[in-house]
Amino acid sequence: MRAVRLHRAKHMVIDGEPVAAVAAECGFSDQAHFTRWFRRAFGYTTGDLVHAMRQAGSD
Repeated sequence: MRAVRLHRAKHMVIDGEPVAAVAAECGFSDQAHFTRWFRRAFGYTTGDLVHAMRQAGSD
């Protein structure tokens, strides 16, 4: 079930939703808890994802 929540959260972050709001919406107790699980699942942080998305958009 956690994997489903994390994949949903990843898509929400890609869509530009604030990370704190994504954490709450996907059932994590706080942003730090969400970020730890996100890194474990995907190998990078939400900040890394946002940064990559911004760089991809500027190309």
